[in-house]
Amino acid sequence: MKPAHAARLPINGLSLYHEVHGEPDASATPPLLLVPGGFMGTETMAPWVSAFADRRTVVVFDQQGHGRTPDTSRAMSYEQFADDAGRCCGR
Repeated sequence: MKPAHAARLPINGLSLYHEVHGEPDASATPPLLLVPGGFMGTETMAPWVSAFADRRTVVVFDQQGHGRTPDTSRAMSYEQFADDAGRCCGR
């Protein structure tokens, strides 16, 4: 499934890769952020993206050191991953 938009975002010292599937509609349901599990990247989330993208906008991203987001010298933590995810969606 080809994303409508794919780019890197400068977030917390990362060059965080993300994809947006479907077209954002400001008047409809907010986008769904699919958070990857251990060792998952945007490619492995394709079945879940396709399950939801026909009904709403779906955002997926590669966490630090996964997929197309390179690793950095900062420590990894669940709190940091959560902050990265929130900033990926503009929160």
